Amino acid sequence: MYTYRNQSLQGIPSSPAMKLLLRDPETKLNRTIQASWLGIYDPSWIQVEAIQAETQSSLVGTHQLQHLEKAFRLDFNRDYEEPEGNPDIYYEMVDDTTGVLRIYTFAPSDRKAWIDTAEAAVCYFNSQSITRLIIDVSQNGGGSICMGYALEEFLFPGLRETVGAYDLKGSSLFKLFANTADNQMCDKLADQLCGVDPEAAGYFTPCAWYDWYSRDQYYDDTWFIPGKVVKRGGTTGDYSSFVTQNCDVEFTRWFPGEVTSLNLGAENIILVSDGLCGSTCAVFARHLQLSHRVKTVTTGGVLGGQQPSFTSFPGGEVVHLNYMQQLAERYNLVNNSLVPKPLPTTADYRFAIREIYGWDDIGISSTPQEFVYLPADFQIFYTEYYQNHTAIWQQVLPLFSQCVEGISHPCKSQPPHGSGQVPCIDGVLKVDTCVVTSCNPGYELSAGNECSPCGVGTYKSSFGTASCTLCPSTLPSNCNYSSTGNTSPNCEFVCDACPVCSSTSTKSEVNTVCLPTWAFCLLLVGISILSMSFAGFLGSWATLRYSPRVWYKVASPDTIN
Repeated sequence: MYTYRNQSLQGIPSSPAMKLLLRDPETKLNRTIQASWLGIYDPSWIQVEAIQAETQSSLVGTHQLQHLEKAFRLDFNRDYEEPEGNPDIYYEMVDDTTGVLRIYTFAPSDRKAWIDTAEAAVCYFNSQSITRLIIDVSQNGGGSICMGYALEEFLFPGLRETVGAYDLKGSSLFKLFANTADNQMCDKLADQLCGVDPEAAGYFTPCAWYDWYSRDQYYDDTWFIPGKVVKRGGTTGDYSSFVTQNCDVEFTRWFPGEVTSLNLGAENIILVSDGLCGSTCAVFARHLQLSHRVKTVTTGGVLGGQQPSFTSFPGGEVVHLNYMQQLAERYNLVNNSLVPKPLPTTADYRFAIREIYGWDDIGISSTPQEFVYLPADFQIFYTEYYQNHTAIWQQVLPLFSQCVEGISHPCKSQPPHGSGQVPCIDGVLKVDTCVVTSCNPGYELSAGNECSPCGVGTYKSSFGTASCTLCPSTLPSNCNYSSTGNTSPNCEFVCDACPVCSSTSTKSEVNTVCLPTWAFCLLLVGISILSMSFAGFLGSWATLRYSPRVWYKVASPDTIN
């Protein structure tokens, strides 16, 4: 038995053997053993004579570094189960009712073949009438973010509108790029690529980005300038606004997910990762996990220690240093002093140019996903060689019968006037119990786990478990609310006959419209007389004001015959 570990993470052991603590899964008893270790070189070094290893070498197990792949004729770039040709994605059946979709990368060598395989997998699983699905993304380092979202949309229709929120770190160079790209929007119309992958469009070309909140496309540098100010680790820095990108072009390459849907509930889909799922893979996995569309399993970790995060670094996007030179050429800034010069050797430098925040409740205080620890629902340990995925999948199968919190399990018989869920307690569904999780409008959750109608004088206009609210109207003293289960603030009420006012009326009756009968009749007569008089006055005034005026000349006495 041999073991190895990455020398870039840990130093070379001081002894030729390593101690391993093993635990029997049935008896829970621990046992400590020693195992020799081997160093692993990059595969490109295989041809170097000095490090070639022989199968029967007497040096195996010592500090002499030897290539494990050469010594034991193993291929670390292939699974035991992988078909010939080293595909980037493949599928198979674990048992009669469980299918596996194995995804190596979201940066396939043949995009069309990758998509065709994913579509063929779903069609095949439907033909086999599977009831359970394992999606294995172990060792997947990422790739095209839009391919990740497109696969999500294909497998889980309805997630399309939630492409994640991003921002870019502000710097003098990046602000120069953003401002220059804005000024060149009309100068190079033939070269402008809008609504596509930002790397292809030019990372600072405005129309490559959309506002996260409104989904409006940008056409100037306001997406980056002035941006926002964020404090991280005690240091304040400039960042762009929250933006997102358009993946519609990628979505159109696929069959509509509704056509080939597997129609499996979240409790019947398990996503498996070894913690190395990064970049686009991490976005793909975390989005499904946080939206409660799957159960999650992580493999490996330290026995008795903290469970490793389900994924590694979520993208974001990482670019090479020479991409800065490409952007400088695109924006005619090659000779600007802010543009970094190429390295004098063949060495390269990569860095994250944007970071992803998530999909819900995005704000100035939100934390980028790369700084969020997110464990899986379950953790399993290797019982076989770590590339033996069949052994891993066999360990996953019993977890289908265990429930997890966050995934809904509707009650078979819903409660009256509401809806409920079967509770998950210690991984077991309590199928004989139905917990009310929402009551219909007009009903509130009572102490007896029932939806009871809102009492007289109260109402509730929404679904949920909120309590009923007092009706807002102020009624006269002779009126009362009359109904239960009100769904709007306009609560029903009835009024008694108006009482005869007396000298004993209280102040609380001031708002009551009531008078003795004789006084009420006299008041009506008075109002009628006043109305008639006022109408006559208006008529006379109008006649004098608007009638034609005729002037008469008075004859003198001398003219009278």
